[in-house]
Amino acid sequence: MNPVHWTYGAEGNANLVLRYNGPDVSLKAKILRLRKAVSLAEEETPEFTLAFNETVIAPLLGRDYIVPMTIVRIGPEFLEAIIAAIEPFRPQDRLERPIDSDVRWAFVAPDLTQQWCPATTLTIELKPKWGFLPTSPLIKQTHQKIKSSRCRFCMHTHLKNHQLSQYCPLDLYSLNPARMRRALRALILQPNQQKLRIFLNGHNLPLDELENHDCPLHMLFFQQQPSRLIDHVIDLSLEILLREPILTRLKHIQSRLDELDIEGMFPIYQACNQPDTHDIRFWQDAVQRFQERVQAQPVAGPKMSDSTAEQIQRLYEYVLSMTFKDCSIMLSATPHTDHIASDKLVEVANRQFAYNVKVVDIDLKKMSKIPYWFNLDQRIIEHALQHRIQQRCVE
Repeated sequence: MNPVHWTYGAEGNANLVLRYNGPDVSLKAKILRLRKAVSLAEEETPEFTLAFNETVIAPLLGRDYIVPMTIVRIGPEFLEAIIAAIEPFRPQDRLERPIDSDVRWAFVAPDLTQQWCPATTLTIELKPKWGFLPTSPLIKQTHQKIKSSRCRFCMHTHLKNHQLSQYCPLDLYSLNPARMRRALRALILQPNQQKLRIFLNGHNLPLDELENHDCPLHMLFFQQQPSRLIDHVIDLSLEILLREPILTRLKHIQSRLDELDIEGMFPIYQACNQPDTHDIRFWQDAVQRFQERVQAQPVAGPKMSDSTAEQIQRLYEYVLSMTFKDCSIMLSATPHTDHIASDKLVEVANRQFAYNVKVVDIDLKKMSKIPYWFNLDQRIIEHALQHRIQQRCVE
């Protein structure tokens, strides 16, 4: 691969994404996912990552929502050239964690922001966050009332910003069109939350541009009024989310994997002292046991035995729940024509759109972060109690 043909796309804590813009037809509308520097304790093989997606995440979430990836080998010269080329484009707050210059592999995957290339692709990236209120009896008595009436996201936002957000994840997960519309509008009109991004043909559109008359999205909806354009983006997102079971599935998985709450999990972690592991068999077994329990006990309940095996099982489940609480949903759409092969269609602004839905940011979290999650949870709750947050969140 020629490093000249790859440009900076985006990055998170663990990975950095490059987009292809070269002549190789086989790489058109593809991204290259590079790993960022990690400690030896965190290191995982590419084979583990693929197996984790295919045999742990897919059985829980649904195979249709998983992005297919292929392992490719890369050399040191390629990496050196890439690192030098993209450094000026990286956000300042991401520079502390560089690309792993020793890694000799990467993943090639479809570019979801160019899903329908060469046709126009509109992609809406949502990070919905936690979709439920905990009910575990293991929650400290003084915390039960506030945890059952204020969602984690709203309380955490107040801790960080000393004010509440207009966006509440429970509105989005509610499947009530009016509440979902309110949630989506809040995400668009409060771009500093960085929980919604819009891409057009691979290019990130700043959310405040939706209010401009020259916004390129107007061509998709034949609409010149900025206020109506925002409505159409919301309508498109809403129609797709109401047709797909993804939000219902995410909420179910999050809550059933986290039946004990972190206040119940932290003492178990202290007692079991379970280390981080990248042995895929442990995670596969945990998913199988979880599915068997859910099938035998369809209604959520924190009942469990005192056996060490079950306590360890709950630790694995909690770590998986944290992955699903932090994932992103990618809604990709294009105006439907005879040349677009898709049986998934919605109508917005008197125009049919073909669409596709994928879930990303589904990397494994670390078991060793449980103490951090517990301490953060306690800070969030104590802050909410101290400031007497009045807003109630409704499932």
